[in-house]
Amino acid sequence: MKITSAIRLYLTVIAVLTLALGAMILFMPVNFYAGYGLDLSGKVDLLNELRAPGLFMLGLAGFCTLGVIRTDFQQPAIWLGSLFNLSYGLSRLLGFAVDGLPHDGFIVAGAVELVLGLAGLSLIWWQTRSRPAPTPLPTARPSR
Repeated sequence: MKITSAIRLYLTVIAVLTLALGAMILFMPVNFYAGYGLDLSGKVDLLNELRAPGLFMLGLAGFCTLGVIRTDFQQPAIWLGSLFNLSYGLSRLLGFAVDGLPHDGFIVAGAVELVLGLAGLSLIWWQTRSRPAPTPLPTARPSR
């Protein structure tokens, strides 16, 4: 698989997942988190806190979509997708260590986030290795 195809596939996966999850978290948090065994009915403060990342996720989906379409957006979109997923995945690992193991759905989500984050970093590494070395700029001779 060519690097450009792998990057487009990665960014498409990130865009689709963050679009779906962001929309559910932002617009249907009670139903979304019920799938994890959480009852959020009437918990206004907690609902407000849990909705917060939803709009960022929708923005990330849009930015990754731009990365699929325009090559000048690919590198920052991969970085953002990797950073987002690794931050969530590593935060979940910290939570597992400090708080104990949560519902299975959160464990699966953490594993997926770590895999996606590491996949993005490997694409960045792969992309930088496949680029030709930059040509050095000529140095100017001092005038006499």
